[in-house]
Amino acid sequence: MNIIESFRISFRALLSNKLRAALTMLGIVIGVGAVIGMLALGNGFQGFLNSQFDQLGIGTVYVAPFIDTNRIDVAQTASLTSADARAILQPGRSPAVQAVAIEWSDDVQVIVNAERSTYSVRALSPSFFVISPQELAAGRLLSEADDAARARVTVIGKSVAEKLYGGPEAAFGQRIGLNGVQFDIIGVLASEP
Repeated sequence: MNIIESFRISFRALLSNKLRAALTMLGIVIGVGAVIGMLALGNGFQGFLNSQFDQLGIGTVYVAPFIDTNRIDVAQTASLTSADARAILQPGRSPAVQAVAIEWSDDVQVIVNAERSTYSVRALSPSFFVISPQELAAGRLLSEADDAARARVTVIGKSVAEKLYGGPEAAFGQRIGLNGVQFDIIGVLASEP
């Protein structure tokens, strides 16, 4: 049996079962069309998301754990950790990620010269200032060396420096108590982050 004979037998089988042949071709066309459609939809959605980020003019995405307080006890929820941040930065793990910053925020008791008041505080890893550059009114920003040494240093906002110390220059080098723990002020931001 040669190739020509094979084509002849196939053609006769198609002609004798026209409905089966038509339905088979229709199934193949629909299947291929569905695969092409899904790929086009995925690429289109990715392009849409990229254009939305481009319109914002940022390349930064903030990720935080979602807590639905109606369904679960907040104390039982898992949160993102510094180990999660290190895992994201592992080579080859997330090639599009250039930096990861850790942020924690809460209201704390601030003590300056035995005077107590409550402020909203944001604890940030040094990489935050790489992701979101800030101008300084005085001093310097947190460094990786500060983080590695677990140094008790802080950078405060200009409005806090003005209210508690009279200005950025006066605040620089002073000490501030946060929930009873003393920190050295190494920098004052020109504006709030």
